[in-house]
Amino acid sequence: MELELPKRLYAEGSEPRYDDVKTDPVFTHIMAIAENDLKFSRKLVDSFICRQLITSKLHEKWFVFARTPLRFSLLEYHVVTGLKITRETNSDVVKWKNDGVFWSNLLHTGGKITLQSIRKVHLQEVHTWTRLDKMRLIYLCVIVGVVMGRDEKVSIPHMYIKLVMDFDKVRKFHWGLHSYDFLLSSIEKAMKKLGKKESYIFEGFSYALQIWIMEAIPDFGEILGRRVSDSFKGPRCGNWKGVAKVSYEDIIELEDSLTKKANRERVFTERMGKMEIDVSQLRDAISLTGEGNYPSKKEAEEAPLNIKAKKAPPKSKGAQAPPKSKGAQAPSKRKGDQPTPTKKIWNINVDRLYVPVHVSGNHWIALCIIFVTRSIDVFACSGRKRYKEVDGFANLIPRIVKAGQPMRHQKDFAVGAYTVSYVPVGNLNKSACDCGVYAVKFIECHALGLELSLLHDGNIIEARHRILWDLWEAANDLELIDRMSKYQSPECLSSTVEEIL
Repeated sequence: MELELPKRLYAEGSEPRYDDVKTDPVFTHIMAIAENDLKFSRKLVDSFICRQLITSKLHEKWFVFARTPLRFSLLEYHVVTGLKITRETNSDVVKWKNDGVFWSNLLHTGGKITLQSIRKVHLQEVHTWTRLDKMRLIYLCVIVGVVMGRDEKVSIPHMYIKLVMDFDKVRKFHWGLHSYDFLLSSIEKAMKKLGKKESYIFEGFSYALQIWIMEAIPDFGEILGRRVSDSFKGPRCGNWKGVAKVSYEDIIELEDSLTKKANRERVFTERMGKMEIDVSQLRDAISLTGEGNYPSKKEAEEAPLNIKAKKAPPKSKGAQAPPKSKGAQAPSKRKGDQPTPTKKIWNINVDRLYVPVHVSGNHWIALCIIFVTRSIDVFACSGRKRYKEVDGFANLIPRIVKAGQPMRHQKDFAVGAYTVSYVPVGNLNKSACDCGVYAVKFIECHALGLELSLLHDGNIIEARHRILWDLWEAANDLELIDRMSKYQSPECLSSTVEEIL
């Protein structure tokens, strides 16, 4: 099956000067793809379209290769392209200034134009245009032909033409979010045409998908090209070059090889896990210094390997532990007895946060706070569409995210409220007493990419019983009891609490 790509706008070697666009901070890394002469591999992209996993998450696509799931979300897209993925509320693309030349006249008359007509007709007369209109032409070709990857026979949307009328609007526009959504819709269209004999046109920024594959699976990076620099810092699309030649046979062979390697590692991990269990049982068996203590290294080496565990005789009721001497000290705590901070930063190391929230004094809901898209998804089995507590999260979270960023990045973070959307879950919780269980299970299903329709009043009681059983087991876990008895809450700085609604 062949993947048909749009024709080149300019013949190779006859490109016009576009130094101004090439150095534009928004598109400089995109233009580096052509500067580094990285070729496109239609076979690699075509093979990955066939490897999608069925998920229902917004701004996220999952693929599988060598039995390993790979996430291609808006965050990965931003890392590859460097394009803006946050939408500004004041970005007005409707208004434009009529300067009486080519693009203004086209918008004023509602005319249509395509990349194909630009290449065949307008390039012949571009020498008569003003310098500003020539610049608009180059920006428009980069946006439509590369970032959006539109079919050359399809009319260019007037929204793009209105944007290039003002270069400041071009630089402020959320091209990352806009082009990512278009790429995902193109993948969905291509999926419907797979298996048919005829070729299909794959629109969207397909180079971003290819470079993500080369980054996510280093073996493909070695096959298709090489990095420009090992110390490169910036969007990944500017750090690859190569011929990008790979066959379907090469892809299948690599997948088989990685699958076998993963199987060997899995077997090794399982065996190591069993070995750790055996060692733990042996350590308990040769415990010679009393309950709760471990034998010394010398004692462990001298103990016979086939020793059997012996139960300590029961203590008499009157038996008491010997008193501690004044100079005695408590044994030092082993590493792991106290939780340690992860030092992970929201919006950098963490892309989303799940939170169960108690609202209205008698109800539980679940929130999925997505830092990348500055949005909050609300899961409420009651069906209500507004909770004042959620408004508090929408206003407070961006301030917390900004405060947690490195100082050099804080000035670039907006503190505008996150957008809130209530996920439709149907009319649930008719018993009016299972909202807490629903909140927990909504988080579980969403995190695992499962359909929320799996939850309903017919099986929520079973879910409640399962949670109850897990809590009972945890309450009787001796190791957990011991750890909790030693837990010391960290010191917190007190501050004035302000309600933000």
